[in-house]
Amino acid sequence: MQRSMTTQRQYALGRIWAWLSEDRRFLEIFTALAILQLLILLLPQAPVSPADDLIYTRWLAEQRLSLGHWTNLLATLQLLSLRSSLWMRGTLALLALVSAAHGDALGKAWAEMASRVRVRRFLPLASGVLFLLGWGMHTLWGWTEPNLTAWSASPLEIPQREITLSPPHNAFALWHGVYGLYLIPEGRGMGVEVAAEAEGAPLELLPSHREDPQQQLSLVLTTAAPDAYFALPEAEYVFRLSYLVESPALQVQAYRSASGELLTEAILGDDGTLSIDDKEDEVQLRFRIFDIPQFDAVYNPGAPFEVVGLGLLGIGSLLQQLRPLPTRENTSEESEPSPEENEAERTTEEVTADT
Repeated sequence: MQRSMTTQRQYALGRIWAWLSEDRRFLEIFTALAILQLLILLLPQAPVSPADDLIYTRWLAEQRLSLGHWTNLLATLQLLSLRSSLWMRGTLALLALVSAAHGDALGKAWAEMASRVRVRRFLPLASGVLFLLGWGMHTLWGWTEPNLTAWSASPLEIPQREITLSPPHNAFALWHGVYGLYLIPEGRGMGVEVAAEAEGAPLELLPSHREDPQQQLSLVLTTAAPDAYFALPEAEYVFRLSYLVESPALQVQAYRSASGELLTEAILGDDGTLSIDDKEDEVQLRFRIFDIPQFDAVYNPGAPFEVVGLGLLGIGSLLQQLRPLPTRENTSEESEPSPEENEAERTTEEVTADT
């Protein structure tokens, strides 16, 4: 009885191993990976894993502006964090098992295979290993820094990583001279330079209570952060800038800092000025408006392996579905049963005999 149960278990494992080693498994996995990669390109992806609760929750709140009521559903299905999701991990685990099964079958039948058949069987196996290697490198050493803005002719800085890049001249050029570092275009923002003066004398502006006063401020407004504030301490004014995305235009509002009274407001579609003559000396603010690109900086040292691996996996899995024309060289290989089929047949005979 014990021997019969052991034999049945071996038979079940043998059938699973034979199923994993079937040629069409690679084509099915390639299709799943292609769909996942397409979703990664189409949907915004979190810069951190959902396990990093604080940063992930803040990022998710920003996505509600564009995704609306779909945000919770997409997040629950892990479609906004696909690289660390169960969808991706499950597919890659299956790819690893299929690669192991095909490697085992290939090793057993290698000596009996014709050269063209060896290439056809080995190509998807090698490409699967390449893709797994690239994904592992990204998981171990990759990172993402979102919402970077590039001012015209100014270097693009990633202060968290102590990296400075030359100004990106083309928003669609992913390669910027650093291996594994890619800039992914993520829409446009508004850059605003503002300066103030009274009777021709420059006035200092205060961006926040933690920073020093400056004669000129450079501010960035985006769809995720459309508002900015600064103060004019000498005149006791506070200003609010709002990015009107639909126009696009800049809304400027001036308040009295003590009472919060709205003094004046204006909407600027281009460079312009705002005058306040509430006191003896007229205060004039000059605004310069720029359209600036936004990027996500993605460091993925395994990207070349993933791209080459996925491409070769598609080619190899399709080639596996094509049976070569019968020739004297490959007829014996195609007609003889595979080692997995022989093993499954022997196990079936043993189970029948024990029964």
